[in-house]
Amino acid sequence: MSDINETDDDKIEHNREVLRAWIRTQPHLPQNYGDKIAPFPILSPDGCRIVYHKISSDAETFNPAALFKTILMISDIRLHEESLFRGDIFVWDLESLSVKHIAKLATPHTKKVLMASQDAFPQRLQQIHLVNCSQLSEKLTSLFKMFMKPKMRDRVRNLWNRRLL
Repeated sequence: MSDINETDDDKIEHNREVLRAWIRTQPHLPQNYGDKIAPFPILSPDGCRIVYHKISSDAETFNPAALFKTILMISDIRLHEESLFRGDIFVWDLESLSVKHIAKLATPHTKKVLMASQDAFPQRLQQIHLVNCSQLSEKLTSLFKMFMKPKMRDRVRNLWNRRLL
């Protein structure tokens, strides 16, 4: 956090809590922000921005539309604020994935988001890494791959039984 002149851990946590409290008062904003849905602060060795996503462990409150909206909003901000970089590497942590998650993702909305992100979004997704995978996550991967162009399908990498954190 030295890049924003914040080095005191207590002050940083206090500021995070203030931001969380403010978000709770804004009903038009998604309410399921997590501390781990975020771009890494440095680029990969080949110049890509690494973006980490973790599936919520609470399948009952999991909202795919809010997740997609959050990802696109973060991407929009990055388009305006970041200098040029080669592309994105998405890392999806699927440790908490359940059948209920997949049922909520198996909608026409998911197809539309995937198609729009491949055809219209200016950022280039260079790689997709799936970590903490199970056999169930293979079903999710198959679902998503149905809506991906062949070039994008080739960029998906399942990392079975590998822990990221």
